[in-house]
Amino acid sequence: MRASVFSCIIVAASLSETNALRQLGGGSHPAKVAGIVAVHQPTFKYFIQFVRKWEGCPEGREAMDLMPVFSSEEDHEEFKRKLKRQYDDFNFDDNVFTPLIAQSLPQGAKPGAWKKFDGLAQVLSHMDGYEFALIFDAEIRLKTCKGFSTLLDKLRKKHSAGIWYGDRTGNLTSVNGSVVHNPDGPVIEHAALALGKPGSMQKLAQQTNDFQVFTWWNDLPYVHIATAQRMFQSWADYLQTANPSAHSQRKSASCEQCHVLANMIPHMQLPDSSNQRIIPARSVAPTDSTHVAGSMGAGHGEAMEIAGRAFEHLVYQLYTVAEGTFHIKDLTNVMHDRTPSSLLERFWEFLPEEDRKTVIETIHPLWLPVQTKKEKIKGSSDKYDCHMDGEFPSVLIIFHLDRDGEEASIGEWEPPHHR
Repeated sequence: MRASVFSCIIVAASLSETNALRQLGGGSHPAKVAGIVAVHQPTFKYFIQFVRKWEGCPEGREAMDLMPVFSSEEDHEEFKRKLKRQYDDFNFDDNVFTPLIAQSLPQGAKPGAWKKFDGLAQVLSHMDGYEFALIFDAEIRLKTCKGFSTLLDKLRKKHSAGIWYGDRTGNLTSVNGSVVHNPDGPVIEHAALALGKPGSMQKLAQQTNDFQVFTWWNDLPYVHIATAQRMFQSWADYLQTANPSAHSQRKSASCEQCHVLANMIPHMQLPDSSNQRIIPARSVAPTDSTHVAGSMGAGHGEAMEIAGRAFEHLVYQLYTVAEGTFHIKDLTNVMHDRTPSSLLERFWEFLPEEDRKTVIETIHPLWLPVQTKKEKIKGSSDKYDCHMDGEFPSVLIIFHLDRDGEEASIGEWEPPHHR
């Protein structure tokens, strides 16, 4: 994030909560997309590579502010140490990324998914000016730099179209990496229950063919900020209904408990005069998005408990369907492959060429999964890069580097000074 965006970074602390990084907006910035990435120490090796490439990607950094969500300040410091150890010439002064520190993990929440909701909540509560957010895991690789110059336009087109694409897979009892079922039950129905909208369940069942049309991973997981605000407000309303006194149990941190972290954003000059701006503590109002994210766990009603464990982007997708701004298009009847998993997750290994063509021409995905060395013999990915326009590549990011593809490459972009 540009240094001019924030007037301060604070850590709000209380006797009942661990420190949580909070950034308060003040000013304007060119980027309209917040790139929220859940990271933890086992995934540092992937994200370090991404950040290194991101450092040399001016088009990407102009379009999107990269915001890794760390579990703790200690994790953030460890990441910086490993990054500097691996790339001694890495320039932290370039504001390559803006770190976010997650709140205390709610009881029963799943860290990977919940941290993305918490990072999104921080953006919604404290960072003005964004139109979209991307929420993804750290196992990603930069595919193109130039293509990011049209990212905002592409996201606007997708949001305006209001369609999530998916299909019905062949084995609905699978518990492998496709996560068709989990200990809480069918993943799609589970995500729908996280919304806390019983009146919408029939509509969602109809749209998903009785919760069997899988839409996750089929495109870059984007979130429209104004829509996400409504989703979090809906949860805030649910919280007050489920437990009206819950918000009074959360203790706010006084300004005396806040301390400024001058080293968190490079180049930031903090005022040292008696006229320096007073930075308030993190809001604990029940309508604040960070309060909602901090309540995604046991003890705040069934929907919030489920929300802390559910597949975060699927929850958002179903919310847009429930409120009527999106609908789901089932591609089952035009696809030939029925292998369990989402369309893009099986893009290289299982989809025949005719199905790949259908996916590209119908969904226009902004990312593709990593192509392993074994899968490379089935064809180069380059021909799929420019499927929304002829000039700028549309496949911006590669995902699932952890799925037997850590050493694989699909023509990854390399900044000139790093070659």
